[in-house]
Amino acid sequence: MRAMKRAFTGGAVVAAVSIAVALVAFLPAGGFFSGDAGAKLLQAQAFADCDGPPCEIPYRARAIDPDFALRPSYTTPGREGLVSLFPYLYPVAGAALDPLFGARSLRAVSAVAALLAALVAGVLATGDRRRPGGAAAVVLLATPLVFYGAAVWEHALAALLVVAAVAACWPRAGRADGGAPGGPVVAGLLFGLAFWVRTEAILYALGLLATPGLGRRARLAVWGRLGAGMAAGLALGAAGQRLLLGRWLPFHLASNPSAGAALDGGFLTSRLRGFGELFAPDPATALAAAAWFVAMVAAVLLRHRRHAVLRVTGAALAAGGLAAFVAPVLRVLSGGAGLAESFPLRTVTAVWLFGYALPLLHLVEPEDRHERARDELLFNAALAPVVVYWLVSPLPGGYQWGGRYFLPTAVLLAALVWRIVCRAAARGDRAVAALGAAAFGASVLVQGLGLALLFHVSAGNARLCEAIAARTAPGRPVVCATRWLPEILAPVWDERLVVLAGDDPDRLAGLLTDAGAGAVDAFTVLGEGSAPLPGPPSCRVVGEDTIVTPGRQTRHTLLDCRPSSGVGDG
Repeated sequence: MRAMKRAFTGGAVVAAVSIAVALVAFLPAGGFFSGDAGAKLLQAQAFADCDGPPCEIPYRARAIDPDFALRPSYTTPGREGLVSLFPYLYPVAGAALDPLFGARSLRAVSAVAALLAALVAGVLATGDRRRPGGAAAVVLLATPLVFYGAAVWEHALAALLVVAAVAACWPRAGRADGGAPGGPVVAGLLFGLAFWVRTEAILYALGLLATPGLGRRARLAVWGRLGAGMAAGLALGAAGQRLLLGRWLPFHLASNPSAGAALDGGFLTSRLRGFGELFAPDPATALAAAAWFVAMVAAVLLRHRRHAVLRVTGAALAAGGLAAFVAPVLRVLSGGAGLAESFPLRTVTAVWLFGYALPLLHLVEPEDRHERARDELLFNAALAPVVVYWLVSPLPGGYQWGGRYFLPTAVLLAALVWRIVCRAAARGDRAVAALGAAAFGASVLVQGLGLALLFHVSAGNARLCEAIAARTAPGRPVVCATRWLPEILAPVWDERLVVLAGDDPDRLAGLLTDAGAGAVDAFTVLGEGSAPLPGPPSCRVVGEDTIVTPGRQTRHTLLDCRPSSGVGDG
């Protein structure tokens, strides 16, 4: 049995590391899953090439857009160039790795952060610093951590800081205040720095305020140390941004559209809508969510009737697995729907299948009070931020794979489920252990579908960037009518004058004609809700074709906007 465990651990670790290396190596360097990744890559390159602050993104199109009116959506004007709207520590980390990985530096940051976050979560799951490998590999492969570890996105780095902060406050046997004396200070420092990676990551500190097993005085002392560390982390991050970019406050806070939408449709209505979009956006995931909550309620109400609870929980797990995994997979295989339609990107229900094992916690509650405190800490730290965020904002945690704002929650809950499974196995409760293991197994399969989606979208965007570069010439204006397209073109920004078309065609035409532009390339990604390019009245169309890339079509319009061109020519 021990040999089998060692073999499993070794195999899981090798698989996890191999997948991470392969993703960084084979995913296209310039292919992004989301448009905002381009702004982060440009900012990382600006940091890497910076001769002295402020380290701004050079805006070559300023020759035709002197007041930044046509700048891309995810940037803001700086002193001479542009600045990414997103927190700056992720691009700084990418700049640090630029000499080693070049254009893949940000993807390397994500991969390393995901591996380290999984390793820390493995320690929390097993309580063993020497052999966390098996648990770490399962946490990595069964949660969206593997997806965001392969994407040009900062969520894996934020998850690492959050999980490390929770580890710093890990309850220890023999201590009245739980963890190490300096633990809350370290945790606060990590939360403060996490704010400069993902703003919402600081909400995870709320879970530590409900520190279990502490008396009133000890709790106040922990809170004080946590607050002091957080203030230090926030101050360090602000000082770094002031040094590199010339501003103390985050750039995106004044430009976040969600702030204005917080009460859209009324407080209660908007939050109920966001809750539904996150957990039950279509019938399959709605059924899975219903099964999940039935299992949780049954486990609470019938906790003293263990056999009845096991039967109800097992049936709910089976129904949830069928609804959230098997049925969508059949839809994909039958060709009736694509990945995105079968596993909606905005739902956690389809990608956090290990969550179906959470009700099993009531069947295998630990007898040791320190173990109970550790379970409670993981549970509080994971779910408190979700509740607070739901109250503060109607947005369901980001629309990409599995509620990306809540990635640390997924990692912490996976560590908790691992503890449940191992505890059940140690007590000889094979049925409970098998249910938990099945939930993990289904989760790993779903994450494989997520990686397939990541490859598909990233490759498609990389091919679109290459096709646009092939149809344009260095120094020629490239006008994008689709909001996210300028950032997708980040790999060619150093040779192209990329701008985002405004709503006023006269304004756009005026800028182009004042600059004496001859040939101008305009691109519109065609699809549901795509906005047509505002037709500059003083520019004439001299050519048009269509770019076909995986999953989309893009219209390419070649314009002549020289001052001599008249309205109605051609």
